[in-house]
Amino acid sequence: MVVSQKNMDGIPFAVGDRVLVTGGYDQHPNWLQGGEGYRGTIRDMRGESVVVELEAELTISSINRDELAWRIWGRKQDDPERIASPHGTWLLLRQGWNGSVWNEPTDRLHVVLCLEEPTIAEFNLGQIYGTWVEGHAVMRHVN
Repeated sequence: MVVSQKNMDGIPFAVGDRVLVTGGYDQHPNWLQGGEGYRGTIRDMRGESVVVELEAELTISSINRDELAWRIWGRKQDDPERIASPHGTWLLLRQGWNGSVWNEPTDRLHVVLCLEEPTIAEFNLGQIYGTWVEGHAVMRHVN
């Protein structure tokens, strides 16, 4: 089990905060489509999960020439069912390290793009239908 203590003294996030969600290890991941990231507002946060409503609908084209579709959240890497062009106005973020807290700087966030507003309770039960787009995202405050 990997535990993060990195952001314990950071600036806390709260419901209603405006945020920017960006890439993590890879500064130019495919889902950012050449942009700096996506802006939105935190609508819910509980435990290891946060729901962000984006300012505008996000549509993501195919990943690259070799892999033409995106994985569905919770499915295995080799699951053949994929989403060719996911879209939505909701991000569900999940802490990637045990012990991380919702403070800036964030450490490693999993990002699921959802068409409809997700609930954290559904996510915890494995009932979220969305597209897994990032495993190492970063979230920070914006004005």
